[in-house]
Parts: sequence; structure tokens; C-alpha cells
Amino acid sequence: MANGLSNTKEIIAILKDVLIFLLIMLILIFPSKFKDYLLAAGVTKVNWGGVEWQPSLASSDLNLKDAKLTIGDLSHRLDSSNRLLIRIKDFIPNGPMKAEIVSANSKNVSTLSEIKNVQSAIQHTISSNAVIVNKVQDELNNGGVWGVVFASDASIEAAQDEIRYAKSHNIPNTSIYLRHGSYASVSVVNTKDEANQVLKKAGIRRSDAFIVPMETWCPNANSKNGYLDCSIR
Repeated sequence: MANGLSNTKEIIAILKDVLIFLLIMLILIFPSKFKDYLLAAGVTKVNWGGVEWQPSLASSDLNLKDAKLTIGDLSHRLDSSNRLLIRIKDFIPNGPMKAEIVSANSKNVSTLSEIKNVQSAIQHTISSNAVIVNKVQDELNNGGVWGVVFASDASIEAAQDEIRYAKSHNIPNTSIYLRHGSYASVSVVNTKDEANQVLKKAGIRRSDAFIVPMETWCPNANSKNGYLDCSIR
């Protein structure tokens, strides 16, 4: 029994040494490819003492930016509706209807304040991760195309308005992408430098516009009637 256990431990030790040897050989023979695999898995730093993991950080960052843009659009629409309520209120005589409008207005103001707090929290998280996220994205998207997401709307009609505005302001190669149930307006360019230039233009209208690696943000785009479906729900 003791001999069997000892033999098993020796076999496990030998297998461990073999695996370590194969791992080292992979790193030496295919350093670039191995690095890509690690980055895709979320490894952001490797040293002889071990690896440091940042699981799905780049993907989470893109989702946060999508959410921030969508929240910004919803906030704008809520603010517009609230302003309309304020104008209507002046034409309504005192009574239950006017009281309901005043109450709705008050609730909307409170909601808008809460939305700003959420946006600030999201931006803080995005900013905290910006350096490492940019590094990972550059590594993963080496040679791939880039997109600048400058609007996110609930309807394709609203997205089409954004595209028309973008084209009138010389924002190039614009398309509509359906992602997470929202219609995103995107300018697709070949390099990160071009994306930064487009971001400056788009940022004049929407300060929450952001750059994405298209291979990650919308890896499986299917052409539909007037838009591209990312098949991400």
C-alpha cells in the first residue's frame, strides 16, 4: 500500500515536471501566440512567481461603456419629457391632473439626479481601468479595425438621425449596429490613430463616445435591413 502511494506520488511529480517543460517550450517557440492566448484569457502580467489575472476586464469595460452611452441617451430623453411636462403644466387648471404632473416632474428630477450618480460611478470604474484596458485591447486587436461608438438609441429611426448628423460633420464610414438591444451608431476605421481623430469630432456632440476594437465589440456582425446585428443580447 505504502509502495503504491509512493509510486503514485512519483508519477505525479514526473508529469508535473513534463508539463512545466512543455509550457516553457511553448513560450520559447511561440512567444507571440502564447501571449495572445494569455491576454484572451485575462492574464495581464506573467512572472516566474505566477500569473496575475484580470478576468474579462476588457469585455466588462466595453459593456460598461455601452451602458453609460445608453443611460446618457435615456437621461436626455427623460429630461426632454420633463421639460415638456413643465410647459404643459402651465396650461392645466389647478386640480388632480395638475397635481399629478407636478408630482411626476418632481420624481423625474429625482431620477435624473440618481442617473448622474450612476454615470459618475461608471465613469470612475472606466477611468480606473483605462490604462490596463487600453493595453489589453491594443494587444488583442493588433492589426484589426477600430470603431468609435458615438450614440446608442432604442429605435433604429433615432439611430438613423445620428448617422445623418455624423455624415454632415464628416465622421467617416458610419453604420448602425444592434448590440444588447440598442442601436449603436459607429464609425469604423482602420487604425487606433484614426479612431482617436474621429473620437475628437464625435466628442463635440457626445462626450461619452468611446473607442472599441471591433473584433471584440462585435465579432459576428450579420447584415440586416439597415443595420448590422452583433447577435449579442
